[in-house]
Formats: sequence, structure tokens, C-alpha cells
Amino acid sequence: MFARNAMLRMLALPLLAAPLFALAGDIQYTPIFLPKDFGAHYLGSNGQVVGAVEAPHSPGDLQAAIWSNSQLTLYSTPNTMFNVISPDGRYILGTRDDYIEPNVFFYDNGTETTIPMVPHVWAEANAVNNSGQVAGTLVVNGPQGQNEVGFVYANGQIEYLGLNSGADWRVYDMNAAGVVVGNFSANNMSHAFMYSNGVTTDLGSLYCGDYSFAYGINDAGDIVGMFGTARDEHPFLYSAGTILDLGTLGGTISRANAINNHGQIVGASNTANGDLHAFLYSNGQMLDLSDMVQGLNDWTLMYAYGINDAGQILVSGCPTGGGGCSMLLLEPLTAVPEPSTWALLLAGLGGLAYRFKRRRTASA
Repeated sequence: MFARNAMLRMLALPLLAAPLFALAGDIQYTPIFLPKDFGAHYLGSNGQVVGAVEAPHSPGDLQAAIWSNSQLTLYSTPNTMFNVISPDGRYILGTRDDYIEPNVFFYDNGTETTIPMVPHVWAEANAVNNSGQVAGTLVVNGPQGQNEVGFVYANGQIEYLGLNSGADWRVYDMNAAGVVVGNFSANNMSHAFMYSNGVTTDLGSLYCGDYSFAYGINDAGDIVGMFGTARDEHPFLYSAGTILDLGTLGGTISRANAINNHGQIVGASNTANGDLHAFLYSNGQMLDLSDMVQGLNDWTLMYAYGINDAGQILVSGCPTGGGGCSMLLLEPLTAVPEPSTWALLLAGLGGLAYRFKRRRTASA
């Protein structure tokens, strides 16, 4: 998929970069402010945002809610929160805290089902696909204290990642094929991983960083996250056997949180003066989202949480002069570019890319 000769790749870069960069720079957005009392958690494919509000009849408790088409709708009962929604909108995953053992539940066309799990002290569902496969993280009591355990639930069966291992396993995302990504920590090592069909691939062994996290995966299997050293933290894109350092907005700390099926990536980075800004990485360019939104000249967008295939982005922002911060949905005013992963990576080869042979796979 990639040219083997590094010199050829570098020679091709100027030819490809110019039109791609121009396309990325043309993207503009209009902001939609989400309700102030709404704790937005996840952006769905059709612009729905799921999360929670303070329960109207139970002050201090949360109640699951979904925002769609400027309407906020409350679901279920108090002590609940919606965490994620499937791309087709059929499944909505949530967490219920009954003060004894938090449970993960999902709605399937309005029918609520609680997912059976081993005894635990905390639970969170982080991903669901159109097939109804669910992935997330538990905290369980182990022989040497509490540990985080990943889980994958499908067709009434649940599989655990790292149960009774003594290590911590966190699952952050899953794609349409049921491939999950996350992070595991053990023996002073903290690495990003990919898990599929009983095989765990250690992504952290593919670069020279000290630690790494995989936060997002698209349906093509492209993975984004961050890797860090004692000096800095950078976002990465893993695709077709290559890890690409996406760089920063001028600072030393950055992370990629999500990637859509067009290869667009969002996250957050500090700038040269240390301020935190949300970014969009598109066609080989890292762009400051604060410079791309119409009518928000006096706001700084600080963090981008998710991006869907329509190019909508869930962000948080604050007025530059101080005041109340807010969650916003950014609506693209221009067509969403659809680069191939090859073009995206080739255009970004000015960053640090690593060739590798897979050194290690491990079974959870």
C-alpha cells in the first residue's frame, strides 16, 4: 500500500500536499451551543448527542438524556447516564448507578436490557456498533486490590480482557467489525492495544515512546491515540502497519481522540504558549478549530471529543475574556473531504513515521 522507497515518498510529497492542504484549509463550521445543563458525552452519526442532565425530580442525581435536532429528551430513571449511541441510532448504551453495583444497560428500539457481568465496583460502556456488540471497562476487586478489566459483549455472551491478570485493561472504542482498542498497564508498562478475535496486538511496542493509549478506531481499522515520553505527548495514527506522529499546534502535549470513516481526526493540543486548543487533522494538516468557526471570534475551542462521518464535531469551548464555558456541536459549512488513508498518510509524512514488523501479539 505504501511505496517502499523513502526517497520516492519524500519526492512525491510536494506534489500531493498542495491540493490536499488547500482542501483542508477550506473547511469552515458554524457553532450550535448545547444546553448548559446537559453533560454531553458522545456524538452520534446523525448529529445526536447523548449524555445526562441533573434529574428534575431528584436533585444531585443524573438522568440519561439525548439531544437531537435542538431538542433534549430525558430517558429512563434517575441515577443513569447515556454513554454512547450506535452509528444507526438503534442502540444507546448507558450506565445505571444503584449505589451498590453500577450496571451497564442498552436500549434497543426502546427496550432496556442490563448486561450481566462479574461482580464489580464500577462499570462504563464506551462503544457499540450496529450489530449490537458492546465494549467497555469494569473495575473489579482482585487479589491485590482493584483492577480495570475490559469487556466485549455480543449475542448474550461476554468476554473479559485482563480478568484476574493483575493488570489494568481499558477499552475505549470499537468498530463495525468488533475490533476494540484501548490501553493495558502492568509492570511499569502502559501500552495501547488492539484486540480482535481472541488476539491482542501490542501497539505500544511499535515506537520509541514510554507509554501510549488508543482512543479511537474507524471501520477501516485506522487507530488514533497518543504516545508519550518524559518530555512530551503526541497524537498518533496507526494504519496499515505504520504509525504516524501527527504533531502538535506548536506545544509539546497533544492527543487524538477520534477518527471518522473519511480519515478525519480530532483531539486537543497545547500551543506554543501553553494554551489548550481543539484540533482537526485532515489531509495531512493539523488545524486549530478555533480559527475555523464562524461567529466565535471571542471564543477558544479547547477540546474536541468526537467527529462523525458527516463532519460534525463535538467540542468544548470558553470565552477568551472569561465566563461560562460550553459544549458545542460544530456543523461543517463545506463538503466533507474523503481522502484515502494512503493519501492522508503520504501528505503527513513530514511527521514522524515508523516502519515496523509486529513484534508481539498476546492473548488477553
